[in-house]
Amino acid sequence: MEGKESCESSAVLIVADESTGNLDEDTAKSIIALLQKLAHEEGKCVIVVTNYQSIASKIVEERMREVVVSELKKYRMMVNNKES
Repeated sequence: MEGKESCESSAVLIVADESTGNLDEDTAKSIIALLQKLAHEEGKCVIVVTNYQSIASKIVEERMREVVVSELKKYRMMVNNKES
């Protein structure tokens, strides 16, 4: 219940220290998906500490993809502005 209550609070920052530690990998992925949803849809800053390599890698890959897409958009806008 503690985790659910913290997600429903007005807190801007959620620190999930080993929130997936004693869970099977499928349940751990569900918890991570919930935390990602909170970050994206409700503007929460979520810091996750986990020992699951697959989960950590996925989060890093998704974030890197977001950074690359964002930088490509900026570059395209810059190029388009120079061409105008």
